[in-house]
Amino acid sequence: MNILKGDKMENKIRYSDLVRDLPLSEKIRRSRAVIKKAVEKSTHPLIINFSGGKDSLVCLSLCKSVTRKVEACYCDGGIDLPLTKPYVIQTCKDLGIKLHIPTVGVDLVPHRPNSKLSNCQTLVDYIRHYGYFPTAGKRWCSIWIKQRVIKAYFRKIYGRDILYKVNGVRMFESKTRLWKYGDQKHFKKYSLDGTPFFRKDGEAAPHICVYPIVEWTDENVTEYLNMMGIKIHGGYKEAGVSGCKWCPVHPLEVYRALMTKYPTMYDEFIKLENEINRPAIQGKLWLRDLKKELYPNRK
Repeated sequence: MNILKGDKMENKIRYSDLVRDLPLSEKIRRSRAVIKKAVEKSTHPLIINFSGGKDSLVCLSLCKSVTRKVEACYCDGGIDLPLTKPYVIQTCKDLGIKLHIPTVGVDLVPHRPNSKLSNCQTLVDYIRHYGYFPTAGKRWCSIWIKQRVIKAYFRKIYGRDILYKVNGVRMFESKTRLWKYGDQKHFKKYSLDGTPFFRKDGEAAPHICVYPIVEWTDENVTEYLNMMGIKIHGGYKEAGVSGCKWCPVHPLEVYRALMTKYPTMYDEFIKLENEINRPAIQGKLWLRDLKKELYPNRK
């Protein structure tokens, strides 16, 4: 079965069931074929969204093995773990890959004149505007302080040219992604070539999103990184996460681990909780309560 060549699939067989147990060597081959296809179509270097996480790290390594026509992009949203930015910079330096760093508050998101969002740029600005913290079902933080900051940054460099942007999206990460990228009845509606590998970028037209490891499982990612001897982000050891210190999908255990190591890390978020009177952890748990639990004698 080779969906890149347009092989037909029976509608009753879900695409994800066909690819889940493919050998890692075959998935690597398929991923490289996707990257090669993107390189052939693009007039500019491939842009890898490198958050510092394992999935984007795999994409970085795979792209580097296929082409020199590749650059990395790390968006500094102002809420990342202390280890993230240094790790991203050093990893790209080690691999010899040019790194772009779009930055919240520097690469400004354009809003409509006189819009209620006119004064919003940082996550804190948007939370004050909306009156609540982003949730798993309403992750507008990703749009405002990541995707559109990146869009503003590259618009200054490439204007409205088409960029092929590589993302470490994987169908087996969640039930929602399994449906979006693993069910051919769904992904064919949005696909550019009948596969889950290429889609239009809904947040940054006319760019194209490329998903070379969409078929990979967690086990595939771990096996590949071990096989290649690639150093992962230190945040995985500290709290099991990389990238952002605050995220609407982080469970309580992540905040507990990070606040234990960094007692003042969430003080700004606690002030914001008090200001808007809404909890910051998945919309139902309070960072202020967690800090009182961990540090009962601190003000």
